[in-house]
Formats: sequence, structure tokens, C-alpha cells
Amino acid sequence: MLWRGNDLGLFVVGTVQLGVPYGIANVLGKPAYADARSLIDCALAGGVIAFDTAQAYGDSETVLGEVLGEMSVADDVLLMTKAHMGVFATEAESLEALEGSLGRLKVRRVFALLDHGFSPLPSAQDRVQKTFRFLKAEGLVACTGVSVYSGREALSALALSEVDIVQMPLNVFDRQAVVEGVIDRARSLDKLLIFRSVYLQGLLTMSACQLSGQMSFASDAVAAWQQLCAQAGLSQSFAALQIARRLADGFPLVIGAESAAQVKDNIACMHQALPDLDRLIELTKPLWQTADERLRNPALWGAAKPAVGAGRAQAGRED
Repeated sequence: MLWRGNDLGLFVVGTVQLGVPYGIANVLGKPAYADARSLIDCALAGGVIAFDTAQAYGDSETVLGEVLGEMSVADDVLLMTKAHMGVFATEAESLEALEGSLGRLKVRRVFALLDHGFSPLPSAQDRVQKTFRFLKAEGLVACTGVSVYSGREALSALALSEVDIVQMPLNVFDRQAVVEGVIDRARSLDKLLIFRSVYLQGLLTMSACQLSGQMSFASDAVAAWQQLCAQAGLSQSFAALQIARRLADGFPLVIGAESAAQVKDNIACMHQALPDLDRLIELTKPLWQTADERLRNPALWGAAKPAVGAGRAQAGRED
């Protein structure tokens, strides 16, 4: 996608897994440094140039910075990081925090800095907006924005002058961006949406029998999704990515991975087309219509783990 003169590439690689063993379907754990380098090299070779990270992702920024520095490509990629901007009382504190990220990433500026959360309080929003203006004026960030969970938050964020980018979920079970008009609103304002949770931390790639007792609330929804994909003769990961890509309507997806093999699979999937995709999306309508917030929001899952035998699945969410 081209946005404000920036080529965002095939998709955005989510790198939370480089910093912590993240994702309900993550059975590989945090990759070793050599594996992280292989993952990033695979992404770059496949036409991916954008990477999403955050201060809260363990040592993800450090690993990403080390790899890109060794490969001498840091100036050729688009780096997006996130910080909890609301905790900084002064511009000096925010500057110190951002300089920490820049140091770990080994760059002088980043393409985007997002607030890793969203406050509904106008006073808090005004303070963050002021900070964003300051950091842009310092030449340390090109774009600023916010990471949100709901369509309501997204619409509120898009109305703020210093919000250039909104990151939010979009997947089989979560279509708030579509049904609440977020996509249309962002396009009318020439603002960028970046969609995460394509695989919903890998939940959409698992079978119901692989879920732990803590995730039993998702069993019926996952079983219905599993059956639908089986009837269509599609893998769950392929179907989930194809659906999210179509629903995103040209806006980029951020897709996490903990191995080069997963990145290769994602790249291959992005280059394929599914002839009956509209029909598949229509068949999944009952899934998102009946999905409640607990199912859609991994922040409500606690320290959920996959059951033994979860296998090699995709982990996809960066919050």
C-alpha cells in the first residue's frame, strides 16, 4: 500500500515474539538470535519492509535493532514502535523514553510512534497530542498514532489532529472496523489503519480440542470456525489471512511470527487469491455476530496457554 508517499510493503511484521514467548499458539517460545535474524531476512527477501514493535515487548526493540544494524538495512525499512505515552508527565520524559527506543533500534528516527493505549479523557488526549507535536518537531518521528481495541476508540482517535495512524484488531471474530465505519472514516481523512490480530494470537489456527481449560469459553466458536474451513477445504491459517486481507480493504495487516517458516507461509498466502472468498466471508457472518468481547480481546484471557499438541500454529497479536 502507498500512503502519503510511503510504500508500506506486502504487510507489517509484528515482532513481539522476538522479545517474549508470546501467543496462545506459540509452542516454539522466543526465537534464538540466529532464528530472529533468519525471520527478518526472510521478510525482507519477500518484499516486507515494515516492522512493528513496542517498549513493552521485552527485548524486541533490541533484537530488531541488532539484526537490522548487522544487515545494514535500518535506513531502508519502516519501523513502528509503541510506548505508554500517558505515563509521561512532561515532554522531557517522553523524549527520554523515545530516545531509549531509538537507541535500542539503532536509528535516529522512526517512521511511527504509537500510544500503546487510548484514554477517553480529553485532558489526557490533549497532553499526548502536545507530546506528539513536540516529538515530530524534534524530527524523531514521522508519524504518530494510537493502538486501540474497539471501533469506538478508533473513531475517537481518528478525530484527533496528531493521530496519523490507528492500529486495531480485524479478524474472523472481530469486524468492528468494517461495521462501525472506521475504514471509511480513515480513508476520508487520509489516515492510516494498520490491522492486527489476524490470527487472534493463533486461536484461529487451532482446533477446539487443543484449547486449555482456561480457554474453554472459545471452544464452540473455534469448533464452528474449524468446521467451516474443513468444509471449504482450506487451512484455518490460510482462510483467516485471506478474510482479514479482504476486510482490510487495502490497509496493511500486521502479522506476528516466531519463525522464518511462518513468515514464508504468510508471504505465500498474500500472493494467492481465493475465488470464493466473498462467499466464505458471508458464511462466517454468524461467527462475528455472536462473538463477545471476551472472545475478541486477548487482554481478557489472562496467561492462557495452548494445550499439549497445539503444534506449529501462527501467533498473531502484538498487545
